[in-house]
Amino acid sequence: MNKTFLNPHILTIPFWPGYSAEVDINRIVSSAIPVKGKQYHLPLRFLEIYANLPMVAATQFSRPERQFQWHEIQEMFMPTIPGITVSLGDNIDQPPFKWQECDGTTLCLNFTYNVNAIYRIIYNLSEQGLIFPEMVENLVDRACLMLAQIYKAGNYSVMQQMNNNFNMFFISKVVEALVGKKVYNAEFQEYKSTHKALLQAIDAVQEHKNSSIKEKIGFALAKGVVFTESGVSRIDPKQDIQNIRSGTYRYFHKELAIDDRDIFISMIENAVGEKVSMVAILDDTAETVEDLLWMQDLLIKYPKLNICLMVNTAQISINFSSQMLSDVLNSPNFSELAGRMGNQFSYLEIYSPFISFQTNFLQESARTAISKANIVYVKGANFFETCQIPDKDTFYGFIVFGPISRLYTGLQDFDAVFAYVPQGQTGYLNHRDKAKIRTLKDVCTSRRQSSGGHNERI
Repeated sequence: MNKTFLNPHILTIPFWPGYSAEVDINRIVSSAIPVKGKQYHLPLRFLEIYANLPMVAATQFSRPERQFQWHEIQEMFMPTIPGITVSLGDNIDQPPFKWQECDGTTLCLNFTYNVNAIYRIIYNLSEQGLIFPEMVENLVDRACLMLAQIYKAGNYSVMQQMNNNFNMFFISKVVEALVGKKVYNAEFQEYKSTHKALLQAIDAVQEHKNSSIKEKIGFALAKGVVFTESGVSRIDPKQDIQNIRSGTYRYFHKELAIDDRDIFISMIENAVGEKVSMVAILDDTAETVEDLLWMQDLLIKYPKLNICLMVNTAQISINFSSQMLSDVLNSPNFSELAGRMGNQFSYLEIYSPFISFQTNFLQESARTAISKANIVYVKGANFFETCQIPDKDTFYGFIVFGPISRLYTGLQDFDAVFAYVPQGQTGYLNHRDKAKIRTLKDVCTSRRQSSGGHNERI
């Protein structure tokens, strides 16, 4: 008997040769993953186009899309990093998981992310006057179609072997291919709105410049969910600024879901030896400003501390990039940081086309800096997933959001994390069986039990 007739919300979706899955479409729609607060009105659009569902027949594309050959996709869409071989394959790690490990529901939820991410980019281009508003829906469809072609390349090997990092890279490259590099450059994304948020964030730190280091770390975490980089609206800019301001204090005077801030500060204070060094890997721009504020305080309080900021030369999404550092250092709010440049504070420029640095694709200079450090600080949920550093004492700071983040942390949406992962361990252990994943919560609980709750030393 036809199951679709019995339950019209259950569809069998073919993902690649040899793998199909039944999915509950209602569940997918209700759990669609927004991107920086943006959601497309057709959350199933990429799924419809990828699987060639009946809804697609009604779509009228402005012109037929070309069919890319495998070698063309390799040349046009695969990332390149100087000095690093970047490829997909059976023996190449793609943390936190390869898409071939996903069940049908997870893949479909990833597909909702795709259409929302594409829509967000194209909608922002229309808001900036770079494309006509009436082009948005057509461009979303065309981008979905092109992305689906990339997925299916190499007998669907791209989709099976990639991770979320690659997926976000492909999304940006597809939009660039459709509208042209002059309209959207995948290596210099959203600079105007992000730079505007940077300047706003630099001014805003004056309000809490005298707060404690511990509270400033909380402010930096909170900025991860206020999306300052979305820009001030044309409707009520004052209200937007007020919302950002109040959001910054979300975790003020509160314990975090995993809260190792005291351990972090104590480790620096009690470090054995004349010098202690830290490599900082940061993500979103407004958060980075807040992170640099508490790092400035640490440098003032602990003259033996050296901090090296690892900064990307590419402007990816709303991440902080090397182009923005001068604005921070020229601000009176960061005069102490600027005064320590070349002494206690330094930065290392590296290139990565991905939205989050991936350990196995870091350039040699980055690996060397990490190897010389006593502590590594990694900011951001995406960076937590892709940048595990088991040979160093590492602290991770981020806000949990979305099904993948919940899965690998064992926490809930909007839980704040500042977690210590000791040398010799990783923040999570993946497993094809979700029930056997070792979460960050598991790791930290085990660490506390084994240490007896004492502050660790380096």
